[in-house]
Amino acid sequence: MKALIQRKNFLFWASIIFTGFFSLWAVISPKGMTATLWNLLGQYNLHFSWFTMPMPIILLLISLYLAFGKYGKIKLGKPDDKPEMSTFAWIGTLFTAGIGIGIVNFGVAEPLVHYLQSPVGISAGISPAQAAENGMKYSMFIWGLPAWAIYTMAGLVIGYFAYYKGKKFLPGEPIAAGFSDKPWAPSIAVFANIVAAGAAALTLAAHIAIGIFQIQNAVKSVSGVDIASTTGSIVLLIIMFFIYTFAAILPIQKGMGTLGKLNTIVAVILMIYVFMITNSTMIMRLVTENIRHAFLDVFPVAFTTFPFSDQSWFGSWPNTIMIWWFSWTPFLGIFIARISKGRTIRQIVLMSILVPTFFLIFWFSVFAGNGF
Repeated sequence: MKALIQRKNFLFWASIIFTGFFSLWAVISPKGMTATLWNLLGQYNLHFSWFTMPMPIILLLISLYLAFGKYGKIKLGKPDDKPEMSTFAWIGTLFTAGIGIGIVNFGVAEPLVHYLQSPVGISAGISPAQAAENGMKYSMFIWGLPAWAIYTMAGLVIGYFAYYKGKKFLPGEPIAAGFSDKPWAPSIAVFANIVAAGAAALTLAAHIAIGIFQIQNAVKSVSGVDIASTTGSIVLLIIMFFIYTFAAILPIQKGMGTLGKLNTIVAVILMIYVFMITNSTMIMRLVTENIRHAFLDVFPVAFTTFPFSDQSWFGSWPNTIMIWWFSWTPFLGIFIARISKGRTIRQIVLMSILVPTFFLIFWFSVFAGNGF
């Protein structure tokens, strides 16, 4: 027991030190930290971009094998365990945790960025119609099946070891248990937990910061009121902090479950409203085409690395966003495992990969279509 307590304390303080280092660096020298980390990311993209793009597709294929093979009916938890929330609340919670505020801004902006800046956009001499189609194709790749395959695989691995092996909901536990006969496994597992805690904290902080900027831009665009001051940013930060904290401390059915349902309802109402007041025929044509982009073009896009083109867009967008999704896995893997108790592997794969992808097909078709 004493050793267990000491281990918990070590993980806690090591994670605090790891996260605190980057937090202090950000406060003392934000430009210096940004430049250093951006340079490291650029070096990674320069040497390993060929690896980043296909990896989610490999995880997708493994997920589908698990779902439709002999393991598909295995339930996370005991055979008689029941789900802790309704299917709608569960899907809404997955949707909220995995996407959040990003789709409101990037649902319009991202396809336009690819249209304007990518090697398959108008800057490369591609016709406007083809460049627009390519912009949608890359948006569907970045936000569709690959992203959700990453999250789902992390949830399945952590959930399996937590429910079947009695391990804790920590990213390092599968390493320690899966390689229990290796002397290096415990050390690597502890290191993975420390890095995962830091990655989760820093990624959430970045996500909240991006959310604040998006809210400020939205308020100014709609009302003309500029709330981008330091005071306005702090007020928004406090509001978001209390919402996140209040949802986290409540039981999951009342906290994140309720927040997930509310976010899903608001998003669907907004999407339907925009669809009804715009060119619905054009939008439905775009939906049909985006289904092809999301499910068929995802494979050729994953193996297109533009080796003879300028790598600035490729490194800054498809590669960096894939790394961003991977950085979410410590948080979302644990989260998906925790809220999916009582559901089969097949249910988890289908609901956490296909349902969000279909929703995003409609979302990007409605908002990016109008953006174009």
